Amino acid sequence: MPSHMSVYRHIREDEDAYVMYDSARQIQCENLREEILQLVEAPLPDDPKLAMAEVQRRRLEADQKDKFIRQLAPLGLRGKAEDGKGQQQAGTIVLQWAGAEAV
Repeated sequence: MPSHMSVYRHIREDEDAYVMYDSARQIQCENLREEILQLVEAPLPDDPKLAMAEVQRRRLEADQKDKFIRQLAPLGLRGKAEDGKGQQQAGTIVLQWAGAEAV
């Protein structure tokens, strides 16, 4: 097996390898999202003190996984801004108070 640095160098230099690597990372993020859901839905211990400690542990784990997901694939599985996510919308905001109007 080549070293990880050799693999990274190949990915950096070959566009097709980068596309495959990026796709694999996006799939990894989807798997991490599923792990977060399983973590949240798992039953808690009956002891209230243990339950609170477990909630804090799960929150920390879920937050770290979520941060990792946002860093690896900020645009989601397809790597594209979908449904206006990540894009600012232009428009007009109208504020109205006490009969006066400002645009």
